[in-house]
Amino acid sequence: MEDVFKIRYNDKLDKLEIAPKSKREKVIKFTTNHKLMTAVFTSFVIFSGINIYLICTFFKILGNV
Repeated sequence: MEDVFKIRYNDKLDKLEIAPKSKREKVIKFTTNHKLMTAVFTSFVIFSGINIYLICTFFKILGNV
């Protein structure tokens, strides 16, 4: 029912068209359909950030010694 309001008229082709989906809608649909993949990707990003922080801290400690 929500697609009914997204119809627009194209003057060049002289017909009705459904508006294209935005990237945000595609990402939300993907995350709701693939929860395990989203959890894996999110944890990978978080753990990579923690790892980079720990490596930088370790090199700071080595520089002070």
